[in-house]
Amino acid sequence: MIEVESIKTRLDQDNCPQSVAVIARAVIIPEKLEFNPETRKYPSPEDGLMINPFPKKKATKGKKKKGKK
Repeated sequence: MIEVESIKTRLDQDNCPQSVAVIARAVIIPEKLEFNPETRKYPSPEDGLMINPFPKKKATKGKKKKGKK
């Protein structure tokens, strides 16, 4: 916490005030891990892709026009 206070005083001198809680979260290492790295599921490459906004329309089988007789 002494290091956090020294960082805060230095930032105050440089006209960049920050709260002690923000500095503590940035500097102090948490005691427990927030997630288990062995069981973490990483996103697949296609998860970041945008959905195609202009998909090709499927051809429909419909009635054909009859010609004149």
